[in-house]
Amino acid sequence: MRRKTTAALLAALCFILLLPGCGLRAAKDRPAVTPLSCTAPTALSTLYPAGGSRLLVTWADYEQNRTTVQLVDADADTVRQETVLDGVWDLKEQSLSDGFALCDRENVVWQFLSSRLAQTGTWTAAENVDGYFSLDGGTYYFLRDSVLFRQQVDGGQPERMPLSCDLRILDITAFDAAAGRMAVQFLLSPYGSECGTALLDVTTGQLSMLCAQRYQAALAGDTMSLLAFDNDKMGYSALTGRGDTFFFADASLFTDTAGDLYALPGAPYLVGVATGRSTLYATGAHIAACSLPDVGIAGEMYSCCYLPETQLLVGAVYQDGAFRLYAMDPAQLTFAPVADAAPVPSPLTVDDALAQSYWSAVNGADVADSLQESRRLADTLEDAYGVRILLSSQCREAAALCDKDITLSDSMSADAELAGISAMLDSVSRAFALYPQGFLAQFRNSVGEGGLCFLLVAHIASDYGVVGCAYDSADWQYIALDVQADYMREGTVCHEIWHATENEIRSRDYTAFDWDQWNRLNPEGFFYYGDGTMQDPAQPWTLYSSEPEDVRFVDTYSCVAATEDRARIMEFFMTHDDEAELLIQSPYIRAKLQIMCDAVRRYFDTAGWGTPRWERLL
Repeated sequence: MRRKTTAALLAALCFILLLPGCGLRAAKDRPAVTPLSCTAPTALSTLYPAGGSRLLVTWADYEQNRTTVQLVDADADTVRQETVLDGVWDLKEQSLSDGFALCDRENVVWQFLSSRLAQTGTWTAAENVDGYFSLDGGTYYFLRDSVLFRQQVDGGQPERMPLSCDLRILDITAFDAAAGRMAVQFLLSPYGSECGTALLDVTTGQLSMLCAQRYQAALAGDTMSLLAFDNDKMGYSALTGRGDTFFFADASLFTDTAGDLYALPGAPYLVGVATGRSTLYATGAHIAACSLPDVGIAGEMYSCCYLPETQLLVGAVYQDGAFRLYAMDPAQLTFAPVADAAPVPSPLTVDDALAQSYWSAVNGADVADSLQESRRLADTLEDAYGVRILLSSQCREAAALCDKDITLSDSMSADAELAGISAMLDSVSRAFALYPQGFLAQFRNSVGEGGLCFLLVAHIASDYGVVGCAYDSADWQYIALDVQADYMREGTVCHEIWHATENEIRSRDYTAFDWDQWNRLNPEGFFYYGDGTMQDPAQPWTLYSSEPEDVRFVDTYSCVAATEDRARIMEFFMTHDDEAELLIQSPYIRAKLQIMCDAVRRYFDTAGWGTPRWERLL
C-alpha cells in the first residue's frame, strides 16, 4: 500500500510539472536556447531576476514618456504581469524583500513596485538616485561629495556612514542587499582619479577588502566576480570565486570581447561583447567559451541576468527592429576549453595603509626646517579662511595636474626659497583680508573638504610671463603662485581667485555667463585673441589709450579671452584703487562688473556680506 501511494504521488507530481504555465520545467526537458516570444522591447531593456524562472523586464519610451515593466516567466515564455508608468523610469538592479525600485533621474524620485507590480509608494531622494536600498527598503545608501551616507526612507536627515577606514569614494559598483555587502571604488589620492576597491558591510561599517586594484564588482551571496581593465592588453582580466577559493583569468583569454566584458551577480559566467557577436564564458578553475552565434543568438548581448533558482541565463539582443530575449540553459550549452585559470590568494584582505595614504597626501609632506615658521603661518591662514596652502615639495602632486610645467620652490636655494615664500604668504594674507568673511571657505564641498588650494611655487612655464594660474580637479580649485614674482602680488592672488570663482560658478551652471550679453559690451567686430602671446600694445579701447567713458578693457591682456577680461576687471577693482576710479566711469566696464557681481550673488551665500569690495563703486 505504501509503495502504491508513493507511486501515485510521483505520478501526480510529474503531471503537475508538465502542466502549461507552471514554470517548473525539468532541466532535462529544457532546450539549450529558447527564444522568448512573449515580449519584444522596443528599447534596450533592463533585466533582473524576480524569483524562480521569472525576471523583471523594463524599458522606457522617451517619445511617449512612459516606461513598461513586465514580469516575464522564462520557462513558460509568458508575461505574468505588466504595468506602464508615466515618465521615464530606470530599474534599480538590486533585490528588495518584496518588490522592486525604479528611479526618475530628472526629478530624483523613486517608485516602488510590489512583486506583482502594484505601485506601493514613491519617495523623493535627498541627494541623488545613484544609491541603493537595504533589503527591507527602509534605508537608502548614497554618496555625497565622495562620502558614504545613509538615510531612513520614512524620515530623518542623512547621516554619514561610520566606516572602519575613512575612505573617499568615487563610485558604488555593486550592492548585495541580502548580505548587506557593498563594493566601492575609493580614491587613492586627492590629486587624481586613481582608485582602489573596498568591500564593506553596511550594517557594521567594517571592511572585508581594501586593495589598490580598481575592480568592477558583481556580488551575490558568498560569490564574487572582480573585473580589472588591463591597459596594455586593452581588455578585462577576471578574478572570480568565493571564500578562500579564487581564480585569476588574464585579459588575453577573453579574445572575442573587443575589451567589453561584464559579470553576472551570482553566476559563474561572464559575457563578452564584440561588434555583432557575443560570447559566454564559463569561469572557475577552467575558462571555457560558448560562441552565442553558434547557438542561434546573433548580435550584441548587453543586457543579461542570471536566475539562480533555475540556473537560467536570459539576455536581450537587437534583432529586426526590436530587442529579442533568449533564455539559455548553460548546462546544455557546449563550451570550448580556453585555458586553465590560475588559483590565487583570496582578495578579501584589508590594507589599512591605503586609507591612510589619501590623508597623508591631503596633509602634505613635512617641509624643510627653514620653512617651519612659514608652514605655521600657512596653517593659521588655512584655519582663518577655510583654504589649503601648500609649500615647497608639498605642491608636487597638485602641480602635476596643471597643464603648464611648474617648477617647485625646493629647486631654489634655501635662503631664496624662504624669502620668496615669506613674501608671498604676506601678500596672500593681505589679499585674503579683502574678501567678505566666509567667502573663500564656500569653495569647500558639502562635507567641508576640498575648496581653494594655493600652491607656492618657483616658476610657471609660459611664453608670456605667467606668474599665476588657476585650474581645477575633483573637489579642488588650485591656484599656483610664482613666489619669485616681485610685483602686483595681491593683484595676482585676486586675479586667480576670480578664475577659481568663475570655475566654481560654471560648475553649478555652465551658462551662468551669457556670451551674447557679454560680447555686446565689446567693440563691434572684436574677437578675443585666444593666445596670450598675441597681445597688441597698440590695442585701443583700453585704459590710458581711450577716454575713460570709451574704455572696454582694462589692458591688452584682457583681450586674450573673456575669462581673462573678467579676471583683470576683478583684479583692478580689488587692488588698484586709482585705476578702479577711472574704470568705473566706463559704462561698458561698469556693465561687465555688474554681470560678474550678479553671478557671485546668485551662486554664493552672501548673507552678512554687506557691500563686498568689488561692488563698492557700483
